[in-house]
Amino acid sequence: MKYLVDSEVKEEVSEIFKLGIIKPSDKIILCSPRYTADSEINAFKTYHYNFSRFRIITKIKQFVLLIYLVLLYRPDVIFSGYPLLKHRLINVISFGSVKHFSYLRGLFADASNYKGFSDLLYLKIKRIPSLLKINNFQCDKIITISNLNVNFLLARSVSKELIDLIEPPWLENIKEKRKSNRGNIGFYNDRTIYFVSQAFAVHSSMDAAKSQLEFAIELKHKLKDKGIELIIRKHPRDYTVYEDYGFSINKAPSYDFIEMLHENDILISPFSTMAFEASYLGVNSIFYSTPELDKSYARVYKNIGITPLYDVIDIVNVLLNDDFKQTANKINGNVFYKSTPAGKNVC
Repeated sequence: MKYLVDSEVKEEVSEIFKLGIIKPSDKIILCSPRYTADSEINAFKTYHYNFSRFRIITKIKQFVLLIYLVLLYRPDVIFSGYPLLKHRLINVISFGSVKHFSYLRGLFADASNYKGFSDLLYLKIKRIPSLLKINNFQCDKIITISNLNVNFLLARSVSKELIDLIEPPWLENIKEKRKSNRGNIGFYNDRTIYFVSQAFAVHSSMDAAKSQLEFAIELKHKLKDKGIELIIRKHPRDYTVYEDYGFSINKAPSYDFIEMLHENDILISPFSTMAFEASYLGVNSIFYSTPELDKSYARVYKNIGITPLYDVIDIVNVLLNDDFKQTANKINGNVFYKSTPAGKNVC
């Protein structure tokens, strides 16, 4: 088999190779941004690109490169991270001869929230089976890590038999590393406060992106008044230049960042996968929302039993009073898939 792996996120690329679908004897061609390069990835036939200042230029560049690689290598499968319209177009134009697999490692909230171009396209064509295949989630196979995502996909007209539900392949490994390194990552009197962003703009949720930035700036100023620094941990596809607003940015690789979190560090986030990962590992997360973010997250927060904070002052008070502990096991138990010896599963 010949696989063309196409993803913008380094962790997606690394984990796709470890899912057990791609075999050692298979041929692999990789298409990804230049910043994803490392020794493991560069072992394959690799084509990197740089992001342009303007998003539309980047999109055109990505699509042209993908078409070029398909014509050059004639892959059997395009294996993407988050599925995009360009992947579906290749599948449709090839009359299905180029299959499309997708690996969804992030968490998806409310399927009834339609913002991006692909979302709006789905609304127009969902009742026309002959056209539905072009929608970004209509892959030949989707591998994902949460029943939240399964419910999202089913609501977006994905057939259940095309969805493979797996345990997050990276979390148990990180958990074991944290156990073996506990002397270096235990409880310290000093704690670091991280604001974990989401990539709202790339999903055309400009009001949510604006709300996120405004919330972070206000929180930064309030914490600074108390002598506390707020560190930004950016989503890989969040292209906001937080440095322009006076923030310090944590740029450690994702796995390293989670592995070395101290038990009394705190992550503040609007429903980010990383915040749930931290909760899984016993690190506290504070989930917040705004009226703009409620359009995406109010329903899922309610379904999994999280009460977000809406006021910056409330977050500051919670931090100052050490009243920040959430039930990590409860949060994790409602989010990440976990198989059981009896063959049943929890999520």
